Amino acid sequence: MLAVLVAKTVVDALEPKGIYDLVIKLSQLPYLNVKHQYLWGGLTVSDATPNGYLICRWIMMWKLSMWCMYMNKTPLTISINSPLELVQQFFIKLGAQYVIVTDADGYYEGLIDKNGWLAFLDELEMKAT
Repeated sequence: MLAVLVAKTVVDALEPKGIYDLVIKLSQLPYLNVKHQYLWGGLTVSDATPNGYLICRWIMMWKLSMWCMYMNKTPLTISINSPLELVQQFFIKLGAQYVIVTDADGYYEGLIDKNGWLAFLDELEMKAT
């Protein structure tokens, strides 16, 4: 019992994340940690998308037509001037797989999918450390 306690203490000192977190990261599973707090610093969707290519992925019309039978007819949309906290809440609280980004006039600007969002959060975390 003492050996288990010492081993657990040593592992916790070396790696603060649990084994399940490490397996998820190594397997590159699209897991969005609800408990993790990000420092947005007043960033908006437009700030997070330089040239519109970081998390807003352009999709062609044929790809949209292939999604038609599976696509929600009333997708979640967000303005390009919205804060990033709102995008995070869409993915966590509403369980969205994608969010459509529109400009101030309501025209299509791009699509944020969950995998792109997770890649952006990893990049944001790397910049913070």
